[in-house]
Amino acid sequence: MATKKVPTLENYQFQPSVKDKDLSAPPAATKGHRYIVAATGSGDWTGHTGDIAIGNGSGWDFVTKAEGLITWVEDENLYYYFDGSNWIVSNPFNKTISGEIIGLTDKPTPLDADVALIESVADTNAKRKLTWLNIKNTLKTYFDGIYKATFAYTAEDVANKENTTIDTSTTKYPTVNLLKTGIDARVKNDGTVNPTNLLLNGDFENWSAGTSVAPDGWTLVLGGSVARESSIVKRGTYSCKMISDADGNYLTQELNTQSWFVYSKGRKYTFSCQVYASDASSARISVDDNISNYYSSYHTGGSTWELLSVTFTVNASAGNFLITFRNEGNTKTAYFDGAMCVEGESIFAFCEKPLSVDKLSDTFKNINPTNLLSNGDFENWSAGTTVAPDGWDKGTNTTIAREATTIKIGTYSAKLTNLISDISYIEQANIATPKGIAYWKGRTVTFSCWIYATVASRVKLRIDDGITSSYSTAHTGDSTWQLLTLTKTLSGSAAKLELLIGDLTAGSIHSFYVDGAMLVEGESTFAFSERITPIPLGTAAAVLTANKGPAGCTAVTGWIAINIAGVQRFIPYW
Repeated sequence: MATKKVPTLENYQFQPSVKDKDLSAPPAATKGHRYIVAATGSGDWTGHTGDIAIGNGSGWDFVTKAEGLITWVEDENLYYYFDGSNWIVSNPFNKTISGEIIGLTDKPTPLDADVALIESVADTNAKRKLTWLNIKNTLKTYFDGIYKATFAYTAEDVANKENTTIDTSTTKYPTVNLLKTGIDARVKNDGTVNPTNLLLNGDFENWSAGTSVAPDGWTLVLGGSVARESSIVKRGTYSCKMISDADGNYLTQELNTQSWFVYSKGRKYTFSCQVYASDASSARISVDDNISNYYSSYHTGGSTWELLSVTFTVNASAGNFLITFRNEGNTKTAYFDGAMCVEGESIFAFCEKPLSVDKLSDTFKNINPTNLLSNGDFENWSAGTTVAPDGWDKGTNTTIAREATTIKIGTYSAKLTNLISDISYIEQANIATPKGIAYWKGRTVTFSCWIYATVASRVKLRIDDGITSSYSTAHTGDSTWQLLTLTKTLSGSAAKLELLIGDLTAGSIHSFYVDGAMLVEGESTFAFSERITPIPLGTAAAVLTANKGPAGCTAVTGWIAINIAGVQRFIPYW
């Protein structure tokens, strides 16, 4: 029987449904079955790619593809329309929107106010809008909960994916905001941070009794074995290899025999170590003060180096201070290297325990936490509250004001605003003057400052030595305080040491806030402290011998006591 057709129907924009759109070779030409011919049409469909093929029982008729044609694809339950080049998912009748996104133009850099369309399961699949700002905040909350920031990171390390003290191939990187939170929580400017390593032979370089017995300063407990390792090492020449038996094995060092043990009671300490293990949940570190035990998390396995740490407060009634490397389980192998135990809540890169006072200068020759900036907390504005704060100069077209509401530390911060299409900044240019530029040539400094900004990629730190200028990463513009840091080794031909904080992108008018600026010698970032003002002659009492102090000071074994302006201070003695 002849096929009956209404010729004008096949010219309508809305076409009857098709069975499939992904076939390039024709199936049986069942009468009334329709298909979109996929590339590249073959057989009876040759030359009809993109057209609609209609079975007539013995062959095929075709509707030529044309811009604006719309049809329902039955095996996908989706509408498609032809845009002049391709068949694109459409949504003309409020059907599911999941496939519609495929046909849209990409926007690689969304703005906070940009909106995405979603179907809300909680609202019976009703349509709801979701801004890019909502998405960012949700992701931040999620990742902040699973990524841990430690003091060993700086904002620059995060941006560059590198850190000299942590294996970059295995480390999870925190967000800059989480880094800020971590530093706030763990680094204090109240006298509780002391980066002196309290452990002997924490890098396991010394094995005077032999290479298959406990290294110097350490004791092997329970069974298993210990050996000096020269292949799998984190730092230096050797690490400590431990192989457990059925009872596990442990390597310990007792610190309660040290002369400062009484001093340690009630104080916080942080024990950290680089650990390498192939098995998860077998290697960790711990501290026992005879009242409580404190444990780090387990190594996650995978044959990588991980930095494990535990922060604890020594009990006021402590009878012990026992540091332990734990290799738990039967026939497990773990490696330990770069062990540190320091006073305070911060994790520091490994350094050896100073053996005597004359070794101190060697141990800390690359670290000096003294702030080299004047008025880095922006508390002093002797010339007025709308001119540059004491010790700082401002850019020619920079508006500056003392700020008492948006602050990070102390009572005030500095608020800077640019003129339209101009940059805004403050700087200190005379930092090298006290010691002379010759002293600073070839030396490394670290500049850090808290920044609050609402526009991304504009506010940075800069160090200029007269030969090259180096820049920090920029504030992300999320209306929070972020700690920006910049470490630079000055040229051997340096002509100056000049620091700048500013919005260095000439653009729309933009205000930002700065607080807690620090410049220290070395590669470490420290919590803000004021620049030290020299003590007038006669206000500091003379330092006496070890374990004793001048009048008005209580002697503590292992410490040198001094009296500064009527306040007792202690210096550790080895």
